[in-house]
Order: sequence, then C-alpha cells, then structure tokens
Amino acid sequence: MGYPEIATQAEAWMAQHGHVSHDTIDCSHFVTQVLQAVLGSGFKYMRADDFMHSRSFTTVVGNPERGDLVHWPGHIAIVLDGAKGDFIGSQTSSGVDTSNWMTDPYWSHRSHRTFLRYNGM
Repeated sequence: MGYPEIATQAEAWMAQHGHVSHDTIDCSHFVTQVLQAVLGSGFKYMRADDFMHSRSFTTVVGNPERGDLVHWPGHIAIVLDGAKGDFIGSQTSSGVDTSNWMTDPYWSHRSHRTFLRYNGM
C-alpha cells in the first residue's frame, strides 16, 4: 500500500503557495518539503538522484499509485494518478505544477523513468 497522503500534501502545498518558480524551489526541495510534512522533520533532504539509492524507497513493480515518486535522471516528482500519468513537481519550465508523463511531449519522450514507493524506513 502506498502513501496517498503524500500526493494530497503536494496538492495542498501548491494550493497554499501557488506556482512557485523553479528558481525558488527545485524538484528535490519540493519533494523533500512534502515528505517532511507527511513523514516528519526527521526525513532528510535528498537530491533527485539520491532517491533511487535510498533504503527508504523501493522500486515499484507494476502500476504506480497516488503518492509514489516518479524519477528521471536529475528529476523527482510525486505521482497524483498513476493510471492517467499525472504528477506534481517543480519543473524548470513551470515551477511547481502538475504535468503528465504520458501526454506531455517533454516527459513522454524522456527515458529511464522509475517509480519509487516510500517503504517506512
């Protein structure tokens, strides 16, 4: 079972702060702030690529769930709807915003996408 409250917190963050520029908060800081709000301040900052090597996350085999993370080399975001491909993150072009890895021309053509799930460690 995933952690859907991670996605809910990410949506609440955007509702409260708006589409904050990537220059203000990058993808790693955004995801870390959301995870700290859900998991507690003991969750330490990680760069985007560090999530792949953290024992706190496991690779998702099968379909990602709401609250899982989606990782591309150099980028991390939070899954909103795995069946539809919706995610939220801080992108260079749009700042904190939602996007879609299936339909967005940029994300749909990026390879090496991996889904990660917090495992409670």
